[in-house]
Amino acid sequence: MPFCTTTRTVSFIAAVLFLTACQTDSTPPMQPAPKPVIQPSGNQTIGKSSEITKTEVLSDGTVKTTKKSASLSVDSGALVSALFGGAAASANTAEDYAGVWKLQQADGKTCSVTLRTQQFGNFRSMSPMGCFSDTMFGTSKWNLVGNEVVFYDTMGARVAGLRATGANRLEGSGMVMFR
Repeated sequence: MPFCTTTRTVSFIAAVLFLTACQTDSTPPMQPAPKPVIQPSGNQTIGKSSEITKTEVLSDGTVKTTKKSASLSVDSGALVSALFGGAAASANTAEDYAGVWKLQQADGKTCSVTLRTQQFGNFRSMSPMGCFSDTMFGTSKWNLVGNEVVFYDTMGARVAGLRATGANRLEGSGMVMFR
């Protein structure tokens, strides 16, 4: 009899495990929200001007000088917008920069930097992981000043400044930050 009870127990457990494995959860897994793409926000005005000077001597001996000038300027953001559609790039916010970034330091080594949005006074917190260069050692704060991401040390002194140079790419102070 003990053998029969053990067999029934093992069969029961196997059936429960089999049925449990067959059940599926109809709720799709949560996907993290996509990070906004950081774009250079400072539209540049590209301009060109020219001037033509014409000098002529009139029949009475007088010298007549005429100047003609022309100039053309184009807002690069508006031009790209007009050519490829969409609105001109708007200024990025600190929330756009928040998250995990890779940082190539001036010495060529790469580390990870997490920028957080919570503000403490004039600064936001950051966590550099594996960043041991002279520039990044002791860096613990950041903020967005205009269109520049500025890193600060624990005392609040400016350490580095980076500006967007492409989609999700910032450069400055001999460093490149990307994601």
